[in-house]
Order: sequence, then structure tokens, then C-alpha cells
Amino acid sequence: LITAGISVFREGRQAASFGHTETAQTVSEAEIVQRAISEQSSHLPEDTFALGHQERALLLKVNGDPRRRFEVAGGLYSIAEKHLAMSNASEAIRVAQVCADLVPDSVTAARCWVLCGEASAFSQPELPLALRYLERADQVLLKQLEKAPQRPDALKVRSELLLMLGMTEAKFQRLDEAEGHRSEERRVGKESRS
Repeated sequence: LITAGISVFREGRQAASFGHTETAQTVSEAEIVQRAISEQSSHLPEDTFALGHQERALLLKVNGDPRRRFEVAGGLYSIAEKHLAMSNASEAIRVAQVCADLVPDSVTAARCWVLCGEASAFSQPELPLALRYLERADQVLLKQLEKAPQRPDALKVRSELLLMLGMTEAKFQRLDEAEGHRSEERRVGKESRS
């Protein structure tokens, strides 16, 4: 009961801090997710069990509101990053996949697949599974860029992703593919800066 009361209190405070006139349409995905990441990151615990508890608490807040889904996704992304920082790659991958499934076909989902690729490269460096995750992220980003070719957050994430893809391809001695990703990264990098 006390926990429910605190949860309702927090919900009210968050709603008040966003203001009455602000809607999911007036605030971009990037802003919502970044705000949630910042808020969640500031008080993440240092153990797997407590992180799991926070993950479950966040998932209970999901409703039909797109803004709320992106807020929860930002919190989950923070938890996945924390698992990776604690060298718990399998949990990082699992939480990032939950996050990607929550907001599919979004830049946030692409960031989650990139995190899966990083975690996979960390935990299983001999397997090209990391490439599959990174390629999935690229597919999601390309869909977003079809809708909005100059979307800054998508261009930035795609530029970083292409660099990572190139390095990962080179690591597996796929040098032609690595060079292709590298030249594409230079092109996308120029677009994101202009």
C-alpha cells in the first residue's frame, strides 16, 4: 500500500513536471527517452536482483500512451546499460530486447539492438551474433530515415552504428564489408552535421 502511494505520488509529480500543454506530439522521442535515461541512471542499484526489481516496477507503468512507453523504454535502456557496465552481458541483452519490443520500429529500438550487439561482442567475441544485432539496428534506422530523411537522432545513431559495424566486420576479417560500412558512415556523418 505504501509503495502504491509512493508510485501514485511520483506519477503525479512527473505529470506536473511535464506541464499540461505538453503532449507526445510536441515532445520528440529523443527528448522523452533522454529525460527518462537521465532520471533512471541517477539512482540505479549496483546488483542484478535490485535492477530486476526496478525493471519490473517500470514495466508496471506501461499503458497505451506512446509517451509513457518511451519513458519506460528510456528507463529500461538505462538498466540494460548498467547490466553491461557490470559485465552481465546476458541480462543486458535480455533487458535491451524487452525495451526494443516495447517501442519497435523506433530510434530507441535501434539503440537497444546496438546495445545487444555491444553486449554480444563482449560476451561471445568469437561469434558473429553481434553483426546480426547491429544489422537489425540498421534496418530499423533505415525505416525511420525513409519517413524522415533528415531526422537528427536517427542520423547520429546510424553514423555511430555504421562505424561499429565496420569495426565488427573487420574483426571477423570481412574487409570489403568493413570498408563499405566505413564509407557509408562518412556519408551519413556529413548529413548529420549539415
